[in-house]
Amino acid sequence: MLDKKKIGDTIALYRKEMGMTQKELADVLHISYQAVSKWESGTSLPTVEMLCEIAEVLGVSTDAILFHEKVMSGTDMYEKAGVDTIRLHMLKEQLEILASEDENLLNSRYLEPVIYRTDVSDMKEPVHALMVTIPGSKAKLAVERGFDREICADVAANGFNFILTYGMKPVVLKGMVVCGNNNNEQMRNMAEALKKICEENGVMFAGMEIGAQPMHYKPDEYRLQVGIAGVGDRSRLVTGEAMREGDVLIGLMTEGINAANYPVLKMLMDKKPELVHAKIDGEHYFSDELLKPNVAFCQAIACLLKEDIPHGIFKNGNVVDKRMERRIPQGLGIRIELEKLPVLPLYRFLLEQGLVEESIMPYCFQMGIGMMVAVPEEQAENAMDMLRRYHDCYVIGRVEKDRKQVYGKMWAEGKLKW
Repeated sequence: MLDKKKIGDTIALYRKEMGMTQKELADVLHISYQAVSKWESGTSLPTVEMLCEIAEVLGVSTDAILFHEKVMSGTDMYEKAGVDTIRLHMLKEQLEILASEDENLLNSRYLEPVIYRTDVSDMKEPVHALMVTIPGSKAKLAVERGFDREICADVAANGFNFILTYGMKPVVLKGMVVCGNNNNEQMRNMAEALKKICEENGVMFAGMEIGAQPMHYKPDEYRLQVGIAGVGDRSRLVTGEAMREGDVLIGLMTEGINAANYPVLKMLMDKKPELVHAKIDGEHYFSDELLKPNVAFCQAIACLLKEDIPHGIFKNGNVVDKRMERRIPQGLGIRIELEKLPVLPLYRFLLEQGLVEESIMPYCFQMGIGMMVAVPEEQAENAMDMLRRYHDCYVIGRVEKDRKQVYGKMWAEGKLKW
């Protein structure tokens, strides 16, 4: 006797392998999608004639459908490799629903390109940006401690902020995770975290693709990256060329640690393993503080850009960061006034451990400064008022003539206030 449920599951399996929805299969067969739904739920069976048509459309034999002979499609080979294809397809369909319901997001189905549009009617010459970001070594600690949502928020925020540095607007994000294929709840949590930070920053979420590789990853292990596209008006790009002597440097605060700081942190934890379980202030664990996500500054920076205020926008890895120099015009430099930096408890804790000298901390860590904005001195107070609506911020330095410092076109003066 034919097993209706097993036949229905097999039709569903091959349909998903073809990347077809129930409606698409029904349209090809010239029947209602309710009929396909009934087959796949095991409520009814297709006729013999229809079975032949189904097999032809799905590229398998009728025996493969009736008797679950998967050799024709190679699904059994995937199962031998540890990939649960049915479970994976079901998960992908669940995550697909999380994509933004936005008329400008034209296609975000898994295994297909993201197709979107954006309003550029107010731009003279629209230009586009593409940014792919990964959390780096920060992700390893996140996986070990179950901070999956936090690492997703962190990598998305970093991607948004990099696009913001050119005065452009992030418009769409697509996530990608390669994993062990054994924790659907974990994957859903990560996709939901990406969706949440997109919604908070006015960015379309185009879903999260999953690549199952249990031969390379343990059940809860994964590798995460996101692709972000942005748009801006070429005539209004913030390249740093407009910076001039006397500009004020404003630092926007974040609790998150930049991923670029993690090689140094890993070295410190290797020297002093007990740090992982230490509390920095009697309440908060050191390792938990390391995994706080960085802040996305989309709304705050958008306010400044609307008024054409920024002369330069910098996404820094450290307070004094040589990578920022390429955006500083010839003959100018940036002086950081260390006494104006608010020192977060995490950095105070690091200093107390005796593992980092105070004089080199600004060159190794971002010290809670997630982004820097150079603005004209006459606009500094106005800019601070705008930024404070969204984030804590401080005047932390000035644009001056290049002093030909040993370190480069950025230098720090004074002492940190502990």
